[in-house]
Amino acid sequence: MNVKILLKAFLLMPTLLLAQSAVTAELVHDVEYCILEAQNGKVWAVEDGKLDQEIAELCERDGALPNIIHYM
Repeated sequence: MNVKILLKAFLLMPTLLLAQSAVTAELVHDVEYCILEAQNGKVWAVEDGKLDQEIAELCERDGALPNIIHYM
């Protein structure tokens, strides 16, 4: 086996493992977000439902999910 290839693979392995763990890790919210979610969670759920409906309409109209959505 080529020693350079093995060395590169050995050095690259920790980076790949860390990247994978970062992708699979759950999002951790801070206390401020948890307080806001407790105060506004029901309103946010309604807004999320409306946005999901609008995105579904865009998808149906265009035949694919939009890449960028500008919402004001």
